[in-house]
Amino acid sequence: MDFFENLGNKLSQAGSDASNKIKKMQSINSLNGQISGLEKSNSALYGQLGRLFYENNAAEPPEQYRELINQINRQKQQIADLQEQLLLIKEIRICTRCGSEIKSDSAFCPVCGFRVAQPAPTEAAPMSGGASAVCPSCGAQMDGDSDFCPVCGSKVVRGEATVSVCPLCGKEYRPGTMFCTGCGYKLS
Repeated sequence: MDFFENLGNKLSQAGSDASNKIKKMQSINSLNGQISGLEKSNSALYGQLGRLFYENNAAEPPEQYRELINQINRQKQQIADLQEQLLLIKEIRICTRCGSEIKSDSAFCPVCGFRVAQPAPTEAAPMSGGASAVCPSCGAQMDGDSDFCPVCGSKVVRGEATVSVCPLCGKEYRPGTMFCTGCGYKLS
């Protein structure tokens, strides 16, 4: 019987040791997780502190930070230049009112209807594939999901079409049209 009793004690001790090691590993992992979380939080705070320092000192940086601030300024300019290149390649520009991307040859933003300044004339680009539609007011090709015609600024009304008349020139237009295609009058 001593053999079985001794074996039972050893198994019980081994189980207790394993349980203690598991608890120890759990405590270590928990502490490491807390340390890692606090280190990430500190990194975010350092980033915020650095951004605030930069924003408050970019115009007249202290001597010891001048080179770092100049590097940031150069990189910000590089980013702006690269973003401009992207816009040229994609043949789009940004609406100054709502910030939406619009085709570079559009006279009006298809999202908010704002009349955008026309860029210098360039070679016509072929229409990209995908869903397209024709403006009911001026007949221009437009994206199928546009709310406004990029050429005439008319609001695209989906479904039943009714016609109204421009009070200035008498040209017919559909409800939701923002500008008369005959005279350019802003419709309400």
